[in-house]
Amino acid sequence: MGAGTDRTMMAIKIDAADLDPRLDPNYYRPEFIAASDLVHRFARHTTLESVRRTSHPICYGVVVPRLVPGGAKFIRLQNFTPPTVDYRDVLEIEQGQNLQFRRSILTAGDLLVALGGYPGRAAIVPRQLIGANINRHIARVVVDEGRADAYFIWTFVESRIGKLLFERAITGTVQAGVNLEDLRRIPIPNPEPAVARAIGNKVRKAERVQQLALSCHQRAIQRLEQELAWPISLPNASSWSLHAGQLGPERLDAKYYQPKYLATRRHLESLPCGWSRLEALLDGISNGVEIRQFTPTGLPYIRVGEVASGQVTIDVAPRVPEASTDVPRGRSRTGEVVVVRSASIGQAADILSEEQEAGTIVSADFIRLRPKPTLRPGFLSLYLNSEPGKLLQDQIAYGTIQPKIGQGELGGLPVPNIDADVQLEMEADTHRWRRLINEARNCIADAKSAVEALLDGSLDTASLMTESAEIERWLTETPSPHATGN
Repeated sequence: MGAGTDRTMMAIKIDAADLDPRLDPNYYRPEFIAASDLVHRFARHTTLESVRRTSHPICYGVVVPRLVPGGAKFIRLQNFTPPTVDYRDVLEIEQGQNLQFRRSILTAGDLLVALGGYPGRAAIVPRQLIGANINRHIARVVVDEGRADAYFIWTFVESRIGKLLFERAITGTVQAGVNLEDLRRIPIPNPEPAVARAIGNKVRKAERVQQLALSCHQRAIQRLEQELAWPISLPNASSWSLHAGQLGPERLDAKYYQPKYLATRRHLESLPCGWSRLEALLDGISNGVEIRQFTPTGLPYIRVGEVASGQVTIDVAPRVPEASTDVPRGRSRTGEVVVVRSASIGQAADILSEEQEAGTIVSADFIRLRPKPTLRPGFLSLYLNSEPGKLLQDQIAYGTIQPKIGQGELGGLPVPNIDADVQLEMEADTHRWRRLINEARNCIADAKSAVEALLDGSLDTASLMTESAEIERWLTETPSPHATGN
């Protein structure tokens, strides 16, 4: 397509012959046209409409869900966990409404594509979600296996080029999104089946590795809940009263004395194993550092967004210069536990050796804990991320607009005196979970790189096919840990 930019006027010039049905200038941004050209120049290309099963039109899901407990599982964009869907925390809708939207009832292997909010996000439906439904911001594409490989298409949609093409298809201003007509027309590469499957196999491996990771995490959580005799029945009172003897000297705000918080503390402090104040189990406590100078390359600087549910994601963290004055003080140490101290209260993670080796710097968003040898960092992180751990942190948080916790309040939390060997078992499972998740991310990154190499002509097909054969063997030898897994 004949396109270019006038860098003086910042205008976009295109030939009349290159106009599509869309006339909005944003549609013709140079990076969008370049991405489209790259796909159209590829020897074989197609569209989502052309690779779907003829018996299953592309469709969106339930428009106004009627949520109920115990109904049909209901998928939203926040449930997407590349390359699949996290089925552990989904809402449920009435079975009758699920049947009314029969067209969007899911089967294993369906490709889900975001229509609103997140262009270029997609997911493959796992077997655990057979019979579930989706909301109206997601499209269901039932890929015909004889026409395309769903895992390859997922990779393309999530790749840099795919995201550009999906962003290009967005219309609307108040509620921007991709409509079904435009979705059907988005160009996608369609390589030889063996090549498509080989790239897709990288994502299949990522999916299987994630399943193994989930099994480790679930085992650790179940063991923790067993040790804590959790869950318990928590009171859900909208008002409550206290007598003077129940008030502590440190806090007089009503929130601190909510019945659910007091019940959690009473339960944990009554466990047969006994408990200790967190501060008594630490060799040190401090805050991270504030660095405001960022560089394209440098040391990873973790903030709130890079720590969630016990995981640390340094590959997307901003970079800071190694020469910065506060870098020595902010360097992470293997075995320390970082705890979010403002905004997203209830998130913690222990630092692994590979994160220290990467030179990770801990930002001022965190309180840094250095446990004594008797307290395993992986156990402490798991405990602080658990439901009772989050409740305790919610209790001590202060402030209304942006809740915060301080070192003193955090140090006063009760920590059950769990047997050292049991702590080690839970830590081993959480560390294996985190490392497997990182491995899955690497598999996905390799798949996306392969898609871009395919499009620019630099793909080493021979090496790809050799690796694909090895992945096929690994998938055969490493079954899913879930009875209903893929």
